[in-house]
Amino acid sequence: MKKLIIAGLIMGVVALVFTNVAGATSMKGRLGLRLYGGQSWVNPTEYNDMMEELQEAFQAEGAETELQKIENGTLFGGDLRYGLTDNLVLAAGYLSESSEGMLKGTVTKNNPGTESFTIEDQGQMTGYTGSFNYTLVDPPGLNLYLVGGAGSYILRVHSTGKGDWDPGWPGWSPWDWTADSDSTIGYHGGLGLQWFLSSNIALDIEALYRSLIFEDFEGLDFDMGGLIGILSLTFYL
Repeated sequence: MKKLIIAGLIMGVVALVFTNVAGATSMKGRLGLRLYGGQSWVNPTEYNDMMEELQEAFQAEGAETELQKIENGTLFGGDLRYGLTDNLVLAAGYLSESSEGMLKGTVTKNNPGTESFTIEDQGQMTGYTGSFNYTLVDPPGLNLYLVGGAGSYILRVHSTGKGDWDPGWPGWSPWDWTADSDSTIGYHGGLGLQWFLSSNIALDIEALYRSLIFEDFEGLDFDMGGLIGILSLTFYL
């Protein structure tokens, strides 16, 4: 997040000094295609707590473990944008976001030797989103804007448990399953800075907060809310 803020400040200073787009930029009637990538910082507490408890249970059986919690995600997406007024832009689009949690371990025995196990959970979240951008300040070649919106999201989790170590617990066996959540509504808001590289191409950086919980999904509440940093390019007609 710190790197994104620093990049945004540098972009703003450079744009103010070197911008070659004269006058304030009106968005009214402009149609654009935006492509973006970014990162989210999340903490699905119930999932991470469950993995910690499982790690402690394995350690109690003598296993040496390594735990990777779900703490961030990588996202990509795009949207179509239209300037409804000079200051108000509406957008509709699609995003895909991936994240991963993992628990690895080994157990060393005198006979037959070393046994291992790996639990890996891969999350893939997709969503259809709608947003608005409202310009707060528009010096030459720049737009500082407020962002707000909502989306309909689905979370798919692929979970595998494999290895030759058996703790001897009832029902313990390797597994491989995939599950999809119900469609869930989430909300987002924040600030963005847009720098027009030319009259038809703009570079944006956004800092957002997302509120999104997949309730009672495979027995857990997956909280995928948190901070999001986005870098994008928009191509205007």
